[in-house]
Order: sequence, then structure tokens, then C-alpha cells
Amino acid sequence: MTTPLHHVPHQLPPAAADEFLPPPGAWAHQLGVRTAAAGAALLLLACVWPFDESVRAPGSVRPRGENSPVQALGGGRLQRVLVSPNQQVRAGQLLAQLDLEAINSQQRQLQRERAQLQEQLHQAAQQFTDLQAQSRSIHRLMTTQIATARGGVAQALAGSRFQDRELQRLRGLAAEGAIPQLLLEEKEAGVAVAKSQLDQARLGVGEQRARLQAEQARLRQSLSATISARAELERQLAAVDGRLRETALARQQSRLLAPVDGTVVETKLRYPGQVLQPGEVVATLAPKGQPLAIKVQLPSRDVAPLKSGQRAYLRVGSCPHTDFGVLDGRIQAIAADAVDGRYAVTISPVADHLVRGQRRCVLRPGMELDADLVIRRGTVMGLLLRKLRLLAST
Repeated sequence: MTTPLHHVPHQLPPAAADEFLPPPGAWAHQLGVRTAAAGAALLLLACVWPFDESVRAPGSVRPRGENSPVQALGGGRLQRVLVSPNQQVRAGQLLAQLDLEAINSQQRQLQRERAQLQEQLHQAAQQFTDLQAQSRSIHRLMTTQIATARGGVAQALAGSRFQDRELQRLRGLAAEGAIPQLLLEEKEAGVAVAKSQLDQARLGVGEQRARLQAEQARLRQSLSATISARAELERQLAAVDGRLRETALARQQSRLLAPVDGTVVETKLRYPGQVLQPGEVVATLAPKGQPLAIKVQLPSRDVAPLKSGQRAYLRVGSCPHTDFGVLDGRIQAIAADAVDGRYAVTISPVADHLVRGQRRCVLRPGMELDADLVIRRGTVMGLLLRKLRLLAST
């Protein structure tokens, strides 16, 4: 059974704290004072010490101006690859060669077709010349025959008229009884024969004229067919010539050449046998002499606090920051739209090289790096408070 406090015997004196713990010495007092002072100093320092809050994004060194693309205009299969990333090239230098086997085969086939068409066209031209010569020859022959027939008609007409006059004279004599009737009948028979000969001569002229017209119609038809055949051959020859020009252009386009002096910053030319699509951009050149810029890809969630002019710290992979430190830069531009959830950010470096003592590391197009982009500038205490708020909200 518990005894109430007011029944505690008076013979048990109350205990004091210093009866169990010894009083702190001078060293403990000084340590406490120093610890409190250090904590206050650290707290004050955290409230005023500047701190750059940043986001890190990968990027690469690129020329500041527009790059020059290299396109495989005709497409095809790669035969040789003669270029690699970050390689220096000159205008007109051969970067890659496409396979020419299909082009050569097509060109040989077209050349055979062209030779055949030229032979057929030559034969058609010769046939046309022969038909023209035949037409002139037949026309001369028929003209001569018609002229001969007309001469026969004229002769028969003259004979018929003479016989008519003689018949009229004999009829007058027969009426007077000066000649016998038999002589008159013979003359009448002669007149009939002369008229028959005249009719035959006239019929011969008509037949010759009809034969001439028929031959001329046949020759005109043959000439027209020959002209049509020659026109068709010329059309086919023009089509073959056009295809030959296309193969010549394809042969020219099979050589992928550098359009300008510069550096290969990107290439899709991988290996012989690779198939390239018509119009595909297979390489990108940075023109020589252009200033350099840094291109980074930043997730959309980190873009909102950024704006032009903010600082960035660049850690170049080819220039280790342990040896050369970091390179300062300023945000120059932020893309208006995201591509695949990322924004392209352009950073302008303060220099195109890093120096440590006598050592020098020069930036070159294509170098990879990490960029720390400063979102805001505050204090260590402010950062800690924001982190605590984020933890509390979760």
C-alpha cells in the first residue's frame, strides 16, 4: 500500500541534484560556450552564405551558326564510308560512295536500247527516202504513159475527123450516082473503126490516170506510215535519252561530297551495305570558322525557372575538370517547343578553351560535356528550408 506524500517520515531529508552529479568544471563550461557560439556562427553563415541551385544536363559543343546537311538525294546502298565524326573536311571532299552496280547495269541496258532504236530510225529514214524516190519515178513513168496515150487520142481524133470528112464527100458523090454504094459502105465502116479507136485511146488515158492516182495513194499511205513509225522511234529514243540522263545524274549523286569546308558534327554513315533512303540527311557539317556554342537537352520540368543570361558551368569530358576546372557560360537561347519532352538550350561559353598553367584544352565541335545551369541564387539556409518544406508536403 502506497504511503501518501504527506506521511513521509521527517527523518528522510530531501535530496538535491548536485548530490548525484558533480558540478561542471571550467573546461566543460568553456566547451559549451564555444559549441553554442559555433552553432550560432554556422546558423548565421547558412543564412548569408550564397548558394547556386542548378540542374545538370548533358550536351555537346556545336557551331553557333547554321549547319550544312549532306543528303543522299538518290538513295541507294553504301559501298564505301570515308568519313567519321569530328573529322575535318574540305569542300568537294568525298565522304561516301554509293554502290554503282544497279546504275551500271541500267545504263548498259539503256545504251543497247538506244543503239537498236537508232538502227531502226536509220532504216525508217532510208525507207522514207526510198519511197520518195519511188514516188517520183512512178510519177514520171505515169506522166510519160499518159502523154503517150494522149498522143494516141489526138492521132485517133484526127483520123476520125478525116474519115468523117471523106464520108461526107462520098455521100455527096453517091447521091449523084458518081460512085457505087459499096464504096460508101466501106467508108462508113472505116469511120466507125476510127471512132472506136478514138474511144479506146480516150479509155487508155483514163486508165493511166486512174493507175497513177492509185499508185500515188498507195505511196502516200506508205509515206504516212513511215513518218508515224519514225516519229514513234524518235519519241522512244528521246525517252531513252532522258533515262540515260537520269542514270548519269544518279551516278553523280552516288558520290556524297562535302558542300563546305568544316567539321563533321554528326553522321549516319555506318558501314558498307547500309541502305540510304532518297533525300535522307546522312551527315551534318559545321562550316569552318564559325564560333562555338553549347547545345544541351533539358527535361521540360526543369525549363520553367530558366531564362536568357543565367549562368552555367560546363564540365567538358575531353578536358577533365580535375585538371582544367570548369568553363563559365551564359544561357543564350531556349527553344520555343519541346521535342520528345526535352527543350534545346543554347549556352554561350566565355571562351573556346580551358587553361591550367602551361596546359591548354581547346573546344572542338562534337565534344561531349555536362552543363550545370543555375536555376536560382540563394543561401544554404534557404535551400535547407525548401527541402524541409518538400519533405513536409510529401
